[in-house]
Amino acid sequence: MKQTLLLTLTLLWSAVLSAQSLTPTVIATAGFGYSSPELQVDMTIGETFITTLQAQDLMLTQGFHQPVGGSVAGCTAAEACNYNPDATQDDGSCLFVGLPCDDGDPTTIDVVTAECTCAPVVVGCTAPDACNFNPQANLGDFSCLFIGQPCDDFDPMTILDITTPDCICQGQVINILGCMDETACNYDSTATVDSGSCLFPGGSCNDGDETTSNDTYNADCVCEGALSVEEMETGIRLFPNPASTEVVVTINGQAPNEVQIFDASGRFVSSIQRMARIDIQSYAAGIYTFRIAHEGEVWEQQIVKQN
Repeated sequence: MKQTLLLTLTLLWSAVLSAQSLTPTVIATAGFGYSSPELQVDMTIGETFITTLQAQDLMLTQGFHQPVGGSVAGCTAAEACNYNPDATQDDGSCLFVGLPCDDGDPTTIDVVTAECTCAPVVVGCTAPDACNFNPQANLGDFSCLFIGQPCDDFDPMTILDITTPDCICQGQVINILGCMDETACNYDSTATVDSGSCLFPGGSCNDGDETTSNDTYNADCVCEGALSVEEMETGIRLFPNPASTEVVVTINGQAPNEVQIFDASGRFVSSIQRMARIDIQSYAAGIYTFRIAHEGEVWEQQIVKQN
């Protein structure tokens, strides 16, 4: 009897040693298996209890069978707020604070919150120490205000904008001097302080023409003076004199046929046809002769060009 038992154990141990390199197999008359990313279960009918026997490198399990070292699905990105250090297989569930996500509602735009939840976007100030902090906001919009700190009230008429204790961005109004009377010729709509410089029709002015006198603003707010006797006879007007940028030449209110310009040495400078306003900005300072030709008549007038 002892010899038979010893032989049996010897054969069993030999079988075990030769089977260590084989894949574990369940042998039964019936059963079923279940497999998912997280779990694998095999069950055989006829085994009414679960027990595991282990001797050195051998493990024998009756009943349910779960493979040792099975995969664990989850987020494997260490920088994600829902990182699972036990996960061995990434399942695409990683969430990153501040980045877009999907809460399953097609009517919302979602973002991952600081609490690692996917929630609809709420735009606002997210700085807790700001006076306009919005605890519901999960996406900053650069609107945060800090009392006593510079800000921008988006008013071009203010300077030195700062956040007040009432959490209002407020600047100092720029004082702009000018005429604030809407009936004046020189009314300035941007003025905030009246400068006392308002000019009205009938008021004295200077039209820049030395050949006129008693210059006043007309009903159209244009400064004009009375013509001399010579001008009244010829109808020629040439002003201002001296001039720095342009000279106006008219005959009976119209541009002459041609104006030829000569410098002090008599050298020809330019010829302008049928233009009342003559640009002289590029001319050097000095005395110039304007030769005016119109309808077969010619007149000459000297103009002083100033820088």
